[in-house]
Amino acid sequence: MPIAPLHILFLNLIIDIAPAMSLSYEPAEENVMARGPRSKKDSLVNRHFLSRIVFSGVIIGLAAFAIFCILLNGEQSGKYLQTAVFTFMAIAQLMHILNIRKTNSFGFDRSFFQNKILVGAIILSVALQLVAVYVPFMNSLLGTEPLRPITWVIILVGAVLSTAIVGVLNRIKYHR
Repeated sequence: MPIAPLHILFLNLIIDIAPAMSLSYEPAEENVMARGPRSKKDSLVNRHFLSRIVFSGVIIGLAAFAIFCILLNGEQSGKYLQTAVFTFMAIAQLMHILNIRKTNSFGFDRSFFQNKILVGAIILSVALQLVAVYVPFMNSLLGTEPLRPITWVIILVGAVLSTAIVGVLNRIKYHR
């Protein structure tokens, strides 16, 4: 199994909470008043919004599975493979913030550092992921193993590529 249920729980309850909450401190985008109003009949979670969520999830999920397959060809244990996929999911979800932070552009620009709460939340989440991977007590609790540097390279390349693919395809599909 590429990822354990406890890892998914950790991602949802520990890694994602702080960055998600910190997005509420984002300043309004410059062009927010230039956009037309949403229809009264349209809900906040509409078809367009759901399709973007599903699309992004599929791309990140496929990238996670690709990392699993790449590492499966080595001589790693099942626990090591799960740790790598778990860590990829954490890093990819944190990087995905760059795709959702702004409506019509990529979210990594000078304004990114203006939301110090978001920057701090991302740093905290990365630190907590490192604890999950490298602290022996957490290894026992979560069933993780320390990752080697080459695996980190694969994880980071996968996270950057999946973020870029989602970003580019979102711009093509939703912002013509």
